[in-house]
Amino acid sequence: MRLNSGWITELLPRFSCPRRPAIVAALRTILSAHNPIEEGADGLYEQCENLAGAEVERILAQLKSAPAVKVAPHVEAPTVIEATRRAMAKAGYDLEL
Repeated sequence: MRLNSGWITELLPRFSCPRRPAIVAALRTILSAHNPIEEGADGLYEQCENLAGAEVERILAQLKSAPAVKVAPHVEAPTVIEATRRAMAKAGYDLEL
């Protein structure tokens, strides 16, 4: 789950790059495996909600009040795309970017 979320986070800002169709195809491949694990019956979301029990509303309020996460500036360089492709290949995704 953590790796898939990382790849999704890495690929989303690249929608504006010239390789957009390949990026969309890569995201679809990753999400087709990722979404059922998170959103499916007895998926991660449901398991978290069940574990939270009566505390779910308090936990949600805490999450909503958390400070914004600082992000690094977007870099669109061939070396970044290639590094992303190699890292995804190591994780088992054979995708053209």
